Amino acid sequence: MNKERREELYEVVEHLDDASARLNEIKDDEQAAFDDLSEGLQYSRTGESMQNAIDEMDSIDADIQGVIEKVNQLIKPKKKK
Repeated sequence: MNKERREELYEVVEHLDDASARLNEIKDDEQAAFDDLSEGLQYSRTGESMQNAIDEMDSIDADIQGVIEKVNQLIKPKKKK
């Protein structure tokens, strides 16, 4: 891979890091809102929906981190044997 394409992939990783950070901000806001609910509301449809969204955002972030790891492996120059 040439230097130009490698630099483009570095930019992709930066964008993915930014997306992950933003996703986690949203997840943290949703978690705070969930935590502010009374216990009764936490077990309501609304609370369950909020918890499902939080869990899904955790899963999405794990997927993003996996992609970042794969791209970083691709960027690393191959060691000559």
